[in-house]
Amino acid sequence: MGTGTGWLLAGRPGATLGQNTQKSQSELNLQSDMEAGIADEEAFPDTAEGELKEGGIKGEGTHQLDRGLGEEKNVYLTSTVINLDNFVGKKVQVWGQTVTAKYAGWLMDVGKIKVLQ
Repeated sequence: MGTGTGWLLAGRPGATLGQNTQKSQSELNLQSDMEAGIADEEAFPDTAEGELKEGGIKGEGTHQLDRGLGEEKNVYLTSTVINLDNFVGKKVQVWGQTVTAKYAGWLMDVGKIKVLQ
């Protein structure tokens, strides 16, 4: 049964390992004073905006996004592709993926950030 499933999946379009779109590396990665991360916003289903501040909550996240709705509504952030320190104190929009948290009401792994002001 496993062999049959593997055979079927291997025959599907796009099932080839390592297959990539025709986008160049420079089109996928952004880095400037105004934005950073991976350019493909569709890869990140979640978005939020507010003022970026340092610090997480009880070990979750390295930064937080103050949305002006009270501390309990902040979005706690982490990122393996962006140095969020470069954007502290600025009003930003972030795109990312929500991850499971124990203490944070909303914890997001950020893939793209853009300065709004």
